[in-house]
Amino acid sequence: MTIPEKAAMQPGPDQTNALHSRPVVVPAEWLDLYGHMNAARYFDVFVATGYSLLSQVGFDEAYARDRRCGIFLVDARIQYFHELRLGSCISLRLRILQADARRMQVLIEMLDDAQGHVAALLQQLFVHVSLETRRSAPFETPLRERIGQLIRQHGECPLPNGVQRRLDWRRHSP
Repeated sequence: MTIPEKAAMQPGPDQTNALHSRPVVVPAEWLDLYGHMNAARYFDVFVATGYSLLSQVGFDEAYARDRRCGIFLVDARIQYFHELRLGSCISLRLRILQADARRMQVLIEMLDDAQGHVAALLQQLFVHVSLETRRSAPFETPLRERIGQLIRQHGECPLPNGVQRRLDWRRHSP
């Protein structure tokens, strides 16, 4: 799936202090037979745009190549609130909700910019992994500090209804 210009992610201030994407217009090829955005496309957009936004935190190709570490998705939950149709202008905003030494919970909101509401939410749980051993590994200090800084910034605003601060971390113990 191609997100136009990877939606050229950039941070932007708002009431959530979240990391923001640029707007993207829903094209015809993202629609299903009911005339709205296919559920699989929501996930595609969330993942592609989410990784672009997470590169601003430090999880980019250089990090994987140079540090031989990365984040693996171990749990994901999508909630759909409003349909998106052909020509809908959408953008995403990402907040880091919490983290420990090896795990990080992220919330991504898909916004219908023209309607002014949240169309869908994705909650994700990532585990930081050594690409050499393929086992969980602690975040390095500079990255852990950056994550902590963002958690404090993003935590200043209340969460949308139905969002939990903690996904089921017991299944994903380091």
